[in-house]
Amino acid sequence: MASSKLTTCLWFDKGEARKAALARVVGTTDYAKLAAAQLVVEAATENLELKLRILKQIDAIARPDAVLASNTSSISITQLAAVVAHPERFVGMHFFNPVPLMALVEVIRGDRPIAFVLESGGAAELSAWEAVPESIAARTGATVVTYDRAGFGGSEVGPDDLTPDEQVEDLRGALSALGVPTPRVLVGHSYGGLMAMHHAARHPDEVAGVILVDAMNARFVDATGDFIHTTVPHIAHPETDAERAIARLVDTFDAFLGLVDDTAIAQPMAVITANAWWGRDGAEDPEIEAAWRASHEAIAAAAPNRWLVVAEGSRHAVPSMRPDTIVDAAVRMLEEIGGPAPGS
Repeated sequence: MASSKLTTCLWFDKGEARKAALARVVGTTDYAKLAAAQLVVEAATENLELKLRILKQIDAIARPDAVLASNTSSISITQLAAVVAHPERFVGMHFFNPVPLMALVEVIRGDRPIAFVLESGGAAELSAWEAVPESIAARTGATVVTYDRAGFGGSEVGPDDLTPDEQVEDLRGALSALGVPTPRVLVGHSYGGLMAMHHAARHPDEVAGVILVDAMNARFVDATGDFIHTTVPHIAHPETDAERAIARLVDTFDAFLGLVDDTAIAQPMAVITANAWWGRDGAEDPEIEAAWRASHEAIAAAAPNRWLVVAEGSRHAVPSMRPDTIVDAAVRMLEEIGGPAPGS
């Protein structure tokens, strides 16, 4: 991705003004002295791993409104900014050589790093997204993360009493350990929509936007009563990890649903709804189908920063039947939240 550059000539007065300016500049290797600084410039050798380690240490002690900078001449500013809490206040400050003779510094603002995190449907594995992750990455240049929820695919099942709330916290820990930048856009399909909404409501500072893909939601369940319980498997004696995970999902569903309130989400939201019924045994059920569509329309209409997308001709498997609607929503989401321009 391209960076935005602003090149500025600095001409210092040779008298008292120059002396006063230089008196405010202090070089140090003592991190404790950085706590009160308004501007901190990292000046380590051109080694990415070293610079990232130093910037993390600086970020941990610097005041929250401080401007952090790197004097790198070759490393991506966006890549360096990804490890600090406020990448919008991170810049590159490249002093041209020879510094004593060149009164020129290049100030470089990196693109705001954005990551998309995909939450699969209830018992689905990450492969259910098919080509969606690669397509979002190709269109936006963003980091895209998919994973298997506990008990599915290659993930360990975890304890029988593992709650959806704990799974959200486990995901956050894993994303942090992997260095996945914030803010993130959460993309949730079916049951994954509930996970995405809960995540966004609990951690609004880490989530820039939400994309719901034919998502399960409390409005639908409230309108249709016990219907949803007739569509899920009830496994009395689970034997495999996947069966244990499904049983756990079913057992915790009602309590979890009570925690998820789409009106608590302030971030921009795209609501994608299928327009072909997917319900019980594939049989048409006009009342249930109408309630499903109405729930998505209501979610989209609940705030001015939300919009509805109809995946024409698609059943519930939108990632495979109409992946373009998800990718287009991702591109628009970047426009809504002011992320890096697609293709930049």
